[in-house]
Amino acid sequence: MTKQVQKSNKGVVTISKETTIEELRELLKKNWILDAHPKRVIEKYRNVLFELHSGKKLSKKRKEELKKQCKDLEVEKARIFNLDSRLHLVNSIPKSDKYAGYAIELCEELEKEYNVTTSSQKLIVQKIVSAEIRLLYYQGFCGNTLTGTLFASISERAKADNHINRAIDLAYRQIQTGLEQLKLITSPPIKVKLVQEKYYTAGEETHEKKKVVQEFSNPKKQ
Repeated sequence: MTKQVQKSNKGVVTISKETTIEELRELLKKNWILDAHPKRVIEKYRNVLFELHSGKKLSKKRKEELKKQCKDLEVEKARIFNLDSRLHLVNSIPKSDKYAGYAIELCEELEKEYNVTTSSQKLIVQKIVSAEIRLLYYQGFCGNTLTGTLFASISERAKADNHINRAIDLAYRQIQTGLEQLKLITSPPIKVKLVQEKYYTAGEETHEKKKVVQEFSNPKKQ
């Protein structure tokens, strides 16, 4: 005889009468999926699209509901595939309406330049772009305050200028470090080959000489 345990996030887990507490615990752990998990979101997206384009006659109200769900899931999809959509990057930068286009374009150009393919490489690219946008933002802010009257006193302006200059320096160093990391992680591996040579002297003694030859492999074509 079997029993069924209803799970709030997954559905039904089938167990036998002899199932122990520990075995059930392991089953629940393995089958537990949060609503925010990519598998869950993709499954919802698939179901909505299937119903919307199945050819079945739907009421106007139901169509509107499905379209709204589809729109909401589009945002969730962009969040899941953030390394490709750059949604979080755009949302995190200051004045995103002004810099969003440049940020996305710079991501694409860097990925093309360094033949970026892996998630770790994409992550470094987004960190570089984030630092670049912050650098532009603070430089622009600093330029505006030179002629503006945002501060009540000279001391307040000096403190603000000091803070901005440190932020600019930090962003610049993050760009340099990110580019170095990206170059290192995308550069072709170096093969080291040990070559052994033998030669003879007048005393018929054998000597061995070793030299290291560096062979640079060509980067893989993507």
